Amino acid sequence: MTNSSVRAGAPAIGPRGDARLAVLQAVRGGAETVNVVAAALGVTDNAVRGHLAALERDGLVRERGVVRRGEPGKPARQYEATLDADVALSRAYAKTLAALVEGLARRLSARQFRGVLADAGRRLVPPPAKHPGTVEARVSVAAALLESLGGSVRATVRGRVGGVEGDGCPLAAAVAREPDTCLLVRELLAAHTGRAVAMQCHHGMRPRCAFEIR
Repeated sequence: MTNSSVRAGAPAIGPRGDARLAVLQAVRGGAETVNVVAAALGVTDNAVRGHLAALERDGLVRERGVVRRGEPGKPARQYEATLDADVALSRAYAKTLAALVEGLARRLSARQFRGVLADAGRRLVPPPAKHPGTVEARVSVAAALLESLGGSVRATVRGRVGGVEGDGCPLAAAVAREPDTCLLVRELLAAHTGRAVAMQCHHGMRPRCAFEIR
């Protein structure tokens, strides 16, 4: 990510993050057409079109319709920011999750707290109708799930046991406060692989994921 001001958000903003972020924010602020965005940012229409195409591909903006302004030529396309754009630009999600997890841990018994996390993990992504049949396939599914949550993982297979280990943790803000938050991810992986999953995560101020699929 190239723009540190959107930590919560944004591999989707991409390597040209500053300019693309400016286009996204202009659309989010009500600039609906290419020429309006270009005028607001002081750039060319073609530059805006390139960024809008990338943002639309990544699901951060969408075409809302067209507008005619009484001028010759094609009608101008209107764009709007999506809900995913709000999520991508938000800094609230990690902090809110961490505070919520900490609050639950204080109010619930240990057993109830772990039960809530496990249930949330099973609900996070709908499980497949059919589980993968080989250890290699199970590890591949687990790695893909962690990466879809923002993790960067390495997968291993040793005999009939597979493992995934991350360079960080997609739920780091919450796990740093309440290590049992890892249960959420464990149950997610178990629901999708159809196998028992053991946590071997590294906790502390900078948690790292590590799960064994037995």
